[in-house]
Amino acid sequence: MSRFSRWYAGVFAVFAIALNAAWPIMRTDTDLWAHLAVGRYITQERALPTDSYFSFLQPLSHYIDYSWLFQLMVHRVFMLSSYQGLVLLRAGFFAAIVACVAGLLFSKGRLRAGPEGNSRAPGSWPAFLLVVLLIAIMPRCMVLRPHLAEYAAIAFFLFVLEERPSWAPGLPVAAALWVNFHGISYPLLLGICGAYAGEWVMDRNASRLDRRALFWVLASMTAVLLTPRATEVLARPFLPGERLAREVWELSPVSWREVTSYSIEAGCLASGSAFNVILAAGALCAIGTLSARVARPAHLALFAGAIALLAKGERFKYEMALLSLPLLRANPLAYPLRVRKAASAVLTIMALLAMSILSMSYWIRGRPTYPFSEKGLPRGISAFLLQEGGGGTLLHHPELGGYYHWMLFPKYQITMDMQIQTLFSEEDFLRLLQGLRDATYLRPYLKKYKPDFVAVEHARPGFAQSLAQTIGKFPDYVPVFVDDAAVLYANRLQRPQLVRRWELPVDPYAFASLDPKKIRDPSGWAGCEPRFLQRLLKIDPRSLMARSLASRICVDRKDFARAAAHAAVVIQEYPELSAGYRLFAEALDAGGKKRESIEAYRAALRRCEGSEEHYLRRRLGQGR
Repeated sequence: MSRFSRWYAGVFAVFAIALNAAWPIMRTDTDLWAHLAVGRYITQERALPTDSYFSFLQPLSHYIDYSWLFQLMVHRVFMLSSYQGLVLLRAGFFAAIVACVAGLLFSKGRLRAGPEGNSRAPGSWPAFLLVVLLIAIMPRCMVLRPHLAEYAAIAFFLFVLEERPSWAPGLPVAAALWVNFHGISYPLLLGICGAYAGEWVMDRNASRLDRRALFWVLASMTAVLLTPRATEVLARPFLPGERLAREVWELSPVSWREVTSYSIEAGCLASGSAFNVILAAGALCAIGTLSARVARPAHLALFAGAIALLAKGERFKYEMALLSLPLLRANPLAYPLRVRKAASAVLTIMALLAMSILSMSYWIRGRPTYPFSEKGLPRGISAFLLQEGGGGTLLHHPELGGYYHWMLFPKYQITMDMQIQTLFSEEDFLRLLQGLRDATYLRPYLKKYKPDFVAVEHARPGFAQSLAQTIGKFPDYVPVFVDDAAVLYANRLQRPQLVRRWELPVDPYAFASLDPKKIRDPSGWAGCEPRFLQRLLKIDPRSLMARSLASRICVDRKDFARAAAHAAVVIQEYPELSAGYRLFAEALDAGGKKRESIEAYRAALRRCEGSEEHYLRRRLGQGR
């Protein structure tokens, strides 16, 4: 039983690493591109940035760059091997996390806790912990950001301090790397080292550290000063952010309802529920060890710190899970029972998760374009500005600032990105958001800075409409381009020729619902597409919105081959979406090829979500 559970956990871990390496770089936020842009700056200038050099907001903001080593690394990797290299770098970080966690959980070292005096935990318990932890942290580890280096450092410190004290001389080196990869998380470094050093002072019998190892632990704590502008970084984690938390969900505190909810998704314990399992198990272990008076001070201190992190925001759930591992590993919930019963109980729970590998394989079946998916990024707007805009200034939502910074600087200066509190202040961020929602607050921006272009993100429900109304109060700004992420407005006074050539003759927010029969393009038509749509596709040939509209128009004008060609591009660029297959099926169906359309409808049905399922099932019924 125990051997089986270990093999299961090992296969699961290998599968998780392989999945990470097979998953493309894609947008969750645009921080990766902000890091790439700063890495480019460091490489070119051979110095760290000191202000918001890429922004047109005045006065320039002071920049405290606490991730310079990560930025330099990702830029070098990108220049050598583009997005494929970034995928492998991300997988390398994740593999390091998995290796350290597995070493901590499956080590053969003696455990010092347990009311019945057992020296080792049942083999099923570490396997169970590894699987649940990986389910919890995997979504976050699909995002290449400096936090991956932080997670790897936490896991390495815990592994060394729990199981390999002889490796302690390597801790100061790891600490120095940690604070230069993700320096703002230095309180965690101090907390981990302080917990084990404090335990040595309180009860040397409970500690696995000797004097020499203790010295290296204390030396690691001084590494927080081994980073540029260390004194400025020290205050950053403790700045108030209550107002910011209302706008950035990652910074909102974890609610009681969240930590008491459990769910299954696609046959697997949901990531959020896996955190709740870890939290509940940790609380029971803490209560049990305190009642039995076998608690290790370091373990309790780490778990108490993990609980405190949850009050700081959603983004700290991952640190909570890692910091809970020493307590969970040393004190299985089943410890008061016989080992055989414990193993049986844990394996029963493992059996409920046995479908996790199969359900995770769904990720591969629905994988976006590899190794880089541009879905949701303002690729078309960036290409348009570089080809047609001639340089200038761009006002936009901070959410996309990292990508605009990477793609457009130095030809353009942008508003800001999401580097809040280390570059842009909370006030800057909140004031800009107000301006993007209310003309009263937007007017001072437009009057003071007179941006050449304004990009309006339309992926947010309700946001695009309210901002369109706001922009409508400033008739000098005219919509000239649209892509899958945003609508671009140009100032007709500052870009008169561009506006005359590119002003959109249709509502850019209604592409999905435009009636092909009602489209009136003053510049005429070429083939089955209006000329404005052909111009959009020439700039952004992989546009989901433009290709979808072009396919529908060609079906309406009875050019079914051309409609199918547009749909094929959507399938190639967005294989995880139902849209391309649905468009392809509709083109075949309208062209009289009903039998051929059935397979395309079925492919769309396998990928669809929500109300589209009813439509596709109805079309399949007609096709038969």
